[in-house]
Amino acid sequence: MSRGVIGLILLVAIGAALRLGYNNVVRYGNGDEYHYRLQLQEIYNHGFRAFPGIVKSHLAVDPDFPAPYRWGVLAVGRFACTLRQACDERTLAWVSTVSGVAVVTLVAMLGVSLFRRRTALVATALAITSPLHLDLGRRAYADEMHTACLLLALWCLARLASKSYSKQESRPDWVCASVLLLAMTLAWSIKESILFFLPAILAWLIWLRRSPQLRPIDLALVLVPPACFVAGFVWLNHGFSPLGELLSATRHSFLHRYSVLNQYGPPHRPLIELFALSPVVFGMLPIVPFAAFGAAYAQRAAGNSGQIQNDDLSRRHAQALFLAFGLIALVFFFLPKNLRFYAILDPLARLLVAWFLCEVLPIGKSLTALWWAALLLCQSALELALFHRTFVASSVTDPTASAIFRALAVVPSDVLEKSWRPPAVVIVCGLLSASFAWMSASRPRFNRRSVVAAAMITSCALGLPQLFRPHRTIPGAATNTPNVITPGQPVSHATQ
Repeated sequence: MSRGVIGLILLVAIGAALRLGYNNVVRYGNGDEYHYRLQLQEIYNHGFRAFPGIVKSHLAVDPDFPAPYRWGVLAVGRFACTLRQACDERTLAWVSTVSGVAVVTLVAMLGVSLFRRRTALVATALAITSPLHLDLGRRAYADEMHTACLLLALWCLARLASKSYSKQESRPDWVCASVLLLAMTLAWSIKESILFFLPAILAWLIWLRRSPQLRPIDLALVLVPPACFVAGFVWLNHGFSPLGELLSATRHSFLHRYSVLNQYGPPHRPLIELFALSPVVFGMLPIVPFAAFGAAYAQRAAGNSGQIQNDDLSRRHAQALFLAFGLIALVFFFLPKNLRFYAILDPLARLLVAWFLCEVLPIGKSLTALWWAALLLCQSALELALFHRTFVASSVTDPTASAIFRALAVVPSDVLEKSWRPPAVVIVCGLLSASFAWMSASRPRFNRRSVVAAAMITSCALGLPQLFRPHRTIPGAATNTPNVITPGQPVSHATQ
C-alpha cells in the first residue's frame, strides 16, 4: 500500500472522527426536521402500509413541508430506526453523519480518479473541515445523503467515461452502471431537486469522454432513475393520482413566506453564502476557469500536439468539473433555495481548488509535505472557527444568507447571544500550522520568503480568535429570521 493511499485513509478517518464528535445536537428545529420525524415514525410503527395515509394527511394539513413522495428518506430512515431501536431526529442525524463520512470518502475517490494523488490528498483535507457539510452531517435533514448520492453518481460516470481512454472500451462495466442507476434512483427518491442537476450530470459525462458526444445509453441513464422513482411511489401509494398534487404543492412552496423572506436575493446569492462560510476556497475559485480553459487554448494556439498526456487529461477533468459546478450554480441563481439544496457545490469547489493549487501553480508542485500540512491546518482552523461561530454558538439550523450573516455579525442583530470562545480544535490546528511552517522555513533549501510566509501563518493562527469575538447587539435591529435559537424560542420554517 502506497503512502498516498495511507494518507487518504488517514484523512478520511480524521473526517469521520470530526463528524462523529460533532453529532451532538440536542435540540432540533420544528420545521423540516420535525416533519421528517413525524413521517418516519408512522412508517416505523405501521410499515409502508401507512404511506397512503401520510400522503393524504400531508396534502390536507400543510403541503409546504417535505413531501412524502421522498420515499428514499423514509426507507433509509426506517432501516436506521430498526438498527438503533429508536425513531427520532437523532436517528436521522446519524444517517446524515454516515452520509458525511461518505461525502469525504467520495471526494477522495473522485480526486484519485480525476487528478494526481497529491491533488486528491489536498482535496480530501479541504473537504474534512467544510463548515456547511460539518453542519449538515449533524442535522436531521436529507441533504447530506442527497449530496453523497450525487457524488457517487459523478464518480460512476467518471469511471464509465474513462473507458473511452482504454482499449477495453468494448467491455461494459455493468457493476459500475448498476451502482450509478441505484445512486441516481436513490437521489430522486430523497430530493426531487435532482431534476435541476440533470444538465450538469449530462455535461459532466459528455465532456469527460475522449470525443464529446451524446449517446443513446445516456438517455437511459437519465430516464430510468426517475421512472424507478415514480414506480416506487405508485407501488407504495397504491395509485398515481396524488403525485400531481404533491408536485404542485412543492412548486407553491417556492412562494412560501419563509422563502420570500430568507431565500431571495441577487442571482449570485449562492456564491455569497458559500464564500461567507469558506472564504479561502471560494475566494480562489474564480481563478480556476481561467486556468482550466485559458491554459488549454493557449497551448492549442502555440501548436502543441494533441496527444493526451497526464496534464492535459487532468485539465480536461477540471474543465468537466467546472462545467458541472457552473451549471448547478446557474440553475440556483434563479431559485429561492438555500445552501442545503446546492450543497454539492462545496465538494466540487474543493476539488477544483486542489487541482489549481497542486497542478497549475508552480509553487504547489514544489511545496514539501510539511508546508502543505501548515497551510491546510491554517485553513482548517479558519473553517472550524466559522463552523463553531455559525452553527454551534449561534445555533443556526437552516443555512440561509440572513442567518449566516447575523451569526457572523455581518449584519446587526437584536438576538442576545452568549459569549463565544474558539474551541480547542481551532487552537490546536493553529498551533500545529505555525509549528510546521517554522519547521519548514528553518530548512536551508528555503529562502527568506519562506520565513515571511511562516510568520504570516503564525500571526493568522494567533489572531484568529480575535476575528470571532462576541459582537454587541443593537436594540431594535430587525432580524426576521427563525434560524437563531434562543432559550425558549422555537424554530419554525418550511423549506422542503
